[in-house]
Amino acid sequence: MRRSIYVLPLCALISLVGCGGGDGGGGGGVTSYGGTRTQASLSTDTSEQLARSATEGAAEATTGSELSSFPSAFGSSTNYEYVDEAVKAVLPGALETLSGSGLPSAFQEEQACAVSGSMVIAADDSLANNIDPNSGLDAEQAFPESGTIELEFRDCREEAGTTIDGLATITFTGGGGFTTVYQNLTVAYTELDGTQVVETIESLTIACTDVQTCSVQADFAGLDGRTYRISDVEVTGSDSIGWDVTATVYDPDLGFVEIATTTSLMFDCPAGVPSTGALTVTGVDSVAASVTYLSCSEFQVCLLEGNICSTYSW
Repeated sequence: MRRSIYVLPLCALISLVGCGGGDGGGGGGVTSYGGTRTQASLSTDTSEQLARSATEGAAEATTGSELSSFPSAFGSSTNYEYVDEAVKAVLPGALETLSGSGLPSAFQEEQACAVSGSMVIAADDSLANNIDPNSGLDAEQAFPESGTIELEFRDCREEAGTTIDGLATITFTGGGGFTTVYQNLTVAYTELDGTQVVETIESLTIACTDVQTCSVQADFAGLDGRTYRISDVEVTGSDSIGWDVTATVYDPDLGFVEIATTTSLMFDCPAGVPSTGALTVTGVDSVAASVTYLSCSEFQVCLLEGNICSTYSW
């Protein structure tokens, strides 16, 4: 089994001109990260907490639960190409309608999905008259420099058997960039072995600086009750052979670190932590620490500079 989350086709989910680059916690509400966004400093004072945060991020990236922030259906670009095409088709008409009105106005259009259900696409005149004249794109491909479009999926089903319900909000950020936020989105699909899967995205963000460069981030509630953010995720493996993860994990108090497994992680402990495996955590100025999972109750953290090691309990 392979689940590659930070993959090039991912921004084609809602990309308005195509794609070339590449809160999942429990509860009824949307989890939103409000913590530190600068890179964390690794030291003897912070290494334990950052190791715990790295573990939270690795666990979130590999979870297969219905509240996973990264449904495995997202690994297939073909499942979502029809969404890309539908939005590209409706954007010029929306802009023409809105820019032609001298009064505050709104645009809404419902489009049928390939098999059944529909998408409702809505915008207001914040999109009008703000196309970037230097974008180098023709009129049908030009990005607005600001404004927002909302897509509501209503039992939207396409040929591959994926059904989507929920809301996606696209905000244009200038210079060809845009950010898509998915909230309370349900994706139902069928695995190759016939297994029926239903997964829910509480909060997932795809941020594109241009049509070639996109990244994924999600906010989630950790096992410790704090809210974390994870981005730039790539995952391979399975529950039976272990998981390999690279990602950026944001600790709400200390900031972000880069994590990468050095030995596959086995997530088979009742508390949701690895029993075996190891990863490297890297902070500001490339200061790094290794985290080795000794059992379901203990893990060891070693600052690589000076080889200062300590063992902690969960």
